[in-house]
Amino acid sequence: MTLKKENNDINFWVVIPARLKSTRFPEKMLANIMGKSMISRVIEKAMISGASRVIVATDSEKIKSAISTYNAECIMTSGDHPSGSDRICEALEKAGADCNQVVVNLQGDEPLINPDTVKHLAILKTNCLEDVTTVVSRFESAEEIVSPDCVKVVTTECGQALYFSRAMIPFDRDASTASANTKESSYLKHIGIYSFYAGSLEEYVANGECNLEKLEKLEQLRWLWMGKKIKVLRDDFSGSTGIDTPEDLKRVESYLTKQKNN
Repeated sequence: MTLKKENNDINFWVVIPARLKSTRFPEKMLANIMGKSMISRVIEKAMISGASRVIVATDSEKIKSAISTYNAECIMTSGDHPSGSDRICEALEKAGADCNQVVVNLQGDEPLINPDTVKHLAILKTNCLEDVTTVVSRFESAEEIVSPDCVKVVTTECGQALYFSRAMIPFDRDASTASANTKESSYLKHIGIYSFYAGSLEEYVANGECNLEKLEKLEQLRWLWMGKKIKVLRDDFSGSTGIDTPEDLKRVESYLTKQKNN
């Protein structure tokens, strides 16, 4: 869905779950990106998105210390949370969020996220009847489509998510080979940023993991399993980079270097 009308006066919060430990990239939130930590760059983007509050939800005193020079709030949470959603839920409770507060869940490993994407996602949540809003974009290459690290989504005609998967969906049964089944225009890439009401997240967390979520290792499938509706915002300029490995970090640094030199 493309927004036709904007309400720039909406009140939304951005909450950034920031876990220190990471299996593939230890302490990636504190990784240095051209003189700034990753989490600091994400905070900067969140603060110019129009959010009325920017909150970092973390279990780490090191992260708290690293962002102390910013005006973002830092709420300490348990280190035992199984997901970022659980961490955000605790932070919202401590922050005194009303059940109807619009919240954007922005991952702490998105240093290039477009602030307009964050704002537009919150606006969409305010204007739609669906329980959750999220972002999709085009795929840049066939390699991305076949990669299980890039999540695919199929939608209805009116832009509601039908299913998310690490597999190639929709599946082209008539394709003779896997390589023939990679027309970028046939697939949508999921960008892991969400907006919802605080009360909806509380219900989501209370349900616990579902089997689909466990199989695919995709939290968003719990919403669908619960019978909730997810509206998608098409945004091919979100800037999403999702840093999971040191190699991903090098690509971001290379992009920023080119941008600086242009």
